[in-house]
Order: sequence, then structure tokens, then C-alpha cells
Amino acid sequence: MSAADESSRSSTATSNEASPDGGVANADFTHNHLNHRSFDMAKLSPGMKMSLTILANVNSPIFEPPHYPHLSTVLTGLSRIIYDDLDAHAKSLVHIRFQVPTEGSATAYLEFIDSHDKSHGNRPDLIGVPNVDRFRKRDGSGYKRVPHHFIETLAVVKAHKKYDLAQAAHSAYRHQQARPDHPAFLCLTVKPQYYQIMLSEPGGVVASAHFPWTDLQPLAIFFHTLYVPRTKHILHDSTVLWKCVPGNPSRNLTSVKITWSITCGEEMYTEGNLIALGDAWGQRTTVFRIKDPSGHRVVIKEAYCTRQQSEESTFLASIHADGDVPGVVRMSCCEDVMVDGQRIECSIGENGTLCTKKRLVLLDYGSHLFTSRSVNDLLRAFYDVLEVHRTLIKKGILHRDMSIYNILIYPRWRKLPGRRMMKDPPPLIQDVLSGILRDEQSRTADCLLIDYDHAAKLAGQGEAPVNNNVLARRTGTPKYIARSDLYIKAYGVDRYNAYVDEVQHITPEIIDFAEKFPHLVNADFSVTPTPKTIHGGRPPKNCNAADSANTSFNHRPEHDVESVCWTMISVLVRIQPAKRPQEVHVPSSLSTLWGHFNSHAIYANPSPLNDERGTILNLDLKHWRSIFEPFPELHDLAGLLHDIACQVRPEYALWDPAAPHPDHLHEAVQRLILQYLVDHKDKDVKLTGDPRKLRPVEPNAKSDLNSEPQAGDIASSVSTELASTMEVLPDIGNAHQLTKRKSFSHRSGTSDAPKTKRMKGDDNDD
Repeated sequence: MSAADESSRSSTATSNEASPDGGVANADFTHNHLNHRSFDMAKLSPGMKMSLTILANVNSPIFEPPHYPHLSTVLTGLSRIIYDDLDAHAKSLVHIRFQVPTEGSATAYLEFIDSHDKSHGNRPDLIGVPNVDRFRKRDGSGYKRVPHHFIETLAVVKAHKKYDLAQAAHSAYRHQQARPDHPAFLCLTVKPQYYQIMLSEPGGVVASAHFPWTDLQPLAIFFHTLYVPRTKHILHDSTVLWKCVPGNPSRNLTSVKITWSITCGEEMYTEGNLIALGDAWGQRTTVFRIKDPSGHRVVIKEAYCTRQQSEESTFLASIHADGDVPGVVRMSCCEDVMVDGQRIECSIGENGTLCTKKRLVLLDYGSHLFTSRSVNDLLRAFYDVLEVHRTLIKKGILHRDMSIYNILIYPRWRKLPGRRMMKDPPPLIQDVLSGILRDEQSRTADCLLIDYDHAAKLAGQGEAPVNNNVLARRTGTPKYIARSDLYIKAYGVDRYNAYVDEVQHITPEIIDFAEKFPHLVNADFSVTPTPKTIHGGRPPKNCNAADSANTSFNHRPEHDVESVCWTMISVLVRIQPAKRPQEVHVPSSLSTLWGHFNSHAIYANPSPLNDERGTILNLDLKHWRSIFEPFPELHDLAGLLHDIACQVRPEYALWDPAAPHPDHLHEAVQRLILQYLVDHKDKDVKLTGDPRKLRPVEPNAKSDLNSEPQAGDIASSVSTELASTMEVLPDIGNAHQLTKRKSFSHRSGTSDAPKTKRMKGDDNDD
């Protein structure tokens, strides 16, 4: 259809309007996003015409369930008419895309069946499914519940007009969570007065104008596009395929387990499980644990990236260029995902920035920190996190997104013949505690650092300064991101002075370790330090000068250490001793701390009042002890977190003179962790190791990992950025116990990424 044809129909459609979810409804939608074709109304069957007449006489603002069979008749009938008009080759491609057998009686055209459920408000009202007979109940009374993997489109019927597009967007969002093979997704909203077509892709949501039921041409174009997609919008990624595991899934299709196969670099990876899901509107990071052609488990990570974003593959290649760095995930290959010789691309943001689907194959994986089996296991992992991060700094790389999502425990480090370790890898916690330095090939870490999407290059000695715009960008996960200098300058010199009096303490045990591993204590940390210095530097002497300093934000190594501190706090206050019953009453000190921590968000114009987390770093030892009061065996963690908070509290960018070593804060926190491990060598506390059994943080609250998004909890492409949350998505195929989060990149008060709820899961164990 020509643009003129589209324009000629504009009188029958509502003009451009803003949708409640932030998507844009526009009259040029079919011209810009669908694959045009003409449709002859004479092909409507008598049954379709009768159903259209009944629907046209509905006087209520929404269709009710008794109308659903008539809607199904119209949608299914038109779908079949369009399918029957395809040539044999086009039909064969539909069978391939919809994964419908070509032999036997299986049908590939989409039939619409009623799937609404009053007890489950998030379920779409009508779903478009090929080969629908496989879901028919044996007694012929209706259909079984259909998993997302068999659904190719849907229609939202009962939503109020004010929220109809938002509800459709929510259904599309949930569908795309389950279908990483759908880069884009087309669906419908239907009302007695009109129907509307919506496209959801990583760039967000866009919708058509409202079309009256007397004009079925756009609806015909909608179905034609589902069968013969536009080149611009790839609806199916043919390199990603799902399948039911062997067995007899036809007996109970509602509980089948889905596995994934992915073609990457001309090799087939099979038996994949979803372990992490990203925001469907944004980078849409999706992570699989999957078998490579040799049968070894690897991780495949997919994401939609712009040219302006950090290339994770570039950073990983640079990190391991001179040999494998222990504790840093390794990559075996990367690619731009291609379908029929074309890159999968879409536009995001108001400026239409182009993003490309990229894929990495990663050799190593690990487990969520909440699966730790003991306190000492956790602290050994955190010690190595800081040591690995120090190594990255020496290589000129800053991670900038240290959080519970990117720090894994119990790493599965794959040993590969022909790969060598870096020269002189750092001594890690196993070496330090044993007093014996392992050989280079055996020197593995007790942690694994993943996700280098936000990494940045640091200037090395003698090198030109790096692009300041990169390091001036606040980036990370809101709860774990470091406080800006704006927040910390508000504390004044009094806090700095209190800090200086508290931290100069190097025990004889640490001195003994330092004799074997000199990196534990830099030259600036002599046993008799210079009066009123710390880490070799001094806090500002003039409160007014510090407060008025015109210091622009610059992401420093200390800020990543602060993010590790927030991660430690978020984990250690929630761990549950294995031999103790879960608390009935949550200590008020814990719920208050969690409220300060969990409420943090990123604001365009930050002020000290925005960040309540500073209150946590200023807690006295008595308050920390009250947090662990129900569990005497954990009481010593109060002292550890208190001392670490004292170390992390200042903004070292304001110190004069500055600390001479960029890893000075790493060293200070590591010494505190090491001291705890030495003191508790024979007093380790066993934990449940079960992420579902954590200390509650709110009165009568369930574990974070058991909560489900509420109806209407819709991620919007222009929604207000809220604090990060941990929530489990409902069962989608076999993708259970998946954690979601939001990750933000912030520069000059404006988010670089689309303003979305960013979901990113954890590399949980199988």
C-alpha cells in the first residue's frame, strides 16, 4: 500500500495520541512498521460477517467474555484468509518460523482462543496460536493453558480504555521475556469502538491509530506481517530455537520444560536454560547456560547495544590478552547476530539511536552470592573480588557496575589446554590463608566478576588522559552505585576527623601475612603511620573549602569499592544461619537499614537528601550489633561492617594530599576481611545456601526471591526511574526463579539508556 493509501484512510482513524505506557500512537504506523498488502472484503465468510455485526452492536465500553467467541471468529477467519493467499514457499517459511511440522494435519495459520482468567489478571484475553488442535481438551470443552513458547500474537480485550495500550504493552513485555527468539512482537488491543495494533521491540513500544471495525484493511496487513515480516522488523531470530524436552509433552503441554538451541559462529549450542532476563525495552540482556558442541557447559549472553556503549567483548579480549586473569569471566567468541544475512537492529530513544543484537559465548560461570554455604565462603569471595578488581585497575580497566548481580561465588573455571594464565597473577585468598603461593596455572579465584557492559578505560602511566565524558558518567545499579561527591561533601570535615581517629590499626597477624605477601600493606601503611594520615593522604582541613569545591564527578576506583561494600551489606544482613529458625519479628534496626538501602534511586538533579544510604555508613557499632542480635554467631559481622563503613565513608577525591595508590581502599577493606577470616578460622558459620530462605527485611514480608510483579507493574519506556528491586518472574517455561533488576547509566543528569525498568538476572546454579 502506498503512503497515499495510508493517508486516505486517516479520516477513519484517530489521530496521533500519547499512550498511557509512554508508547506513541500514530496514523502512519502501518506504513512504517507493517508489510502492506491489499485485502478483498468479499472473502469474509458469512460467519465472520455475522460476528462483525454482533460486535458492532455492543454498547458497553469493553467486550465481555460472551463476545470472545465472535472476536475469535473474526480474527481467526481473517488470519486464515491471509494465510491461504500465501504461495507454497511463503507457507513453508511460516511453518519453520512457528516451528510447526509440515507433515500430517498440523496447521500453521494462527487461531485465536480464549485464555482470560479472572484469577490471573496479567493473562492476555485472546492468544494467537498455530496448530491449535494440540491444545484442545479431550472432552472438547475448550483448550488447555498454552505456554508462551507456542504463542505468536495476542489480543487484550477487557482493559479499560485509559489502560488498554498499557495492558497490551505489559502482556507483550511478559511474552518477550519468555521468547528471546522474538526480537520484536506484534499484538492487538480490541474494543467495541476500535482495534489497535502495537509493536514492541527493544526500542520501546509504538502503536497504530484506532481503526474502526468497518475497516479491516489494517488488520489484514497485521496478519500478513506476522506471516511475511518486514525486513526492517525481524520478528523471529532463527538462530535461537526452543523445543520441548524428550518425553510426552502432548499429554500436559502446560508444564513442559523448554530448552534452547543457539547457533553462534557456525556452531550449534544445545540444551540451553534461561538463567537471566533483561528488560524487553532497553538492552534486553538475556543469558543462557547451554552446552557447546563438545558437551561442556558455557554461558551465552545476548544484548542489544548501541555504538556508544562499551563493547564488553573488547574489554574481555583486552583483559585476557596477556593470559587469563583469574576471577574474570572469559569469552570464547562474539558476534553481531545475523538473520538471512541481515543484522538484527532497532532504534531506541527519542533520537532513534541504532542498536544491534550482539552475542557472547562465555567459558565460565558461577552461583548467586545467596547460595553461599558459609560466612567465610562469602568473605573469601569478597576478598578475591577486591583483589581481582585491583588487577583490572593495573590493566587500566574500571568495572563500574559492581553489584550483587555481577559478583558470583563458587566459580566454574573451565580448564582449557593451550590457554595460559597471566604472568605473575596476584596472590588470592587461598594463597594468603595457606601462606603458600600456588603455581600460576592453579591460582584460581573464589569469585567470578561478570558483565563488563559499563567498563571504562583508565589512563596508564605515560598515556594520554582517557575521555573524561566516559568516567563522568554515573553508571551502575542504583542500590549499589557509589554516592557522588555532592552527597559526601555535605558531611563536612567533622566526619573526616572522626574517621581518621578510628582506622589506623594493623594487627600483628596482618604484619605476619605482609611479610609473605607485601601487597597487603603498601609503604604508606607503616606500623607507625604519619600522624593524622590515612592511606597516605589527609582529609580536607577546611570544611568550607571542601563544601564549596567545584569538583565534577569522576568515577574512581574507590567508587567501585564502595559498590562492593553495598553488596557486602546487602548480603550479610540477610544471610540465614543453617541451624537457626527464621525470625518471626524483624529487628527494627534491620528494616530501617533496608529501607534506606532499598529506596535509593538515580535523580537528574541529585542532592544530599536523595541518598539515604549515607545514614548506613554512619551507624555506630551498637546499632550494627542490634541488626545481628537474633543470631549471636553473627555478632562479629557487626564490627566488620562497621569498620568497612568507616573506610568507605569519605570521598577521597577531596583529600589533599590524595592517597598515592589507586587501590588504597581495596587494600584497607581487604585487611579487615582478612583479619575476620583469621579470627574465625575455626568459627565459621554454616548458612542455608538457599536464596529462598533469607532473613526477612520487613515485618510480615516474604523473601524477595518469592515475590511476583503485580498486575499493572508495567515497565514503561518513559517511566520514572525507581529504585532497583529483586523480583522473581512467574514461571515462564523453565525460566523459574529468575531475578530482575534495573541498571542505569547516568550522565549530566540524564539517563543514557531508555528510562525503563531494567531487568538483569543472576547466574544461578542449575
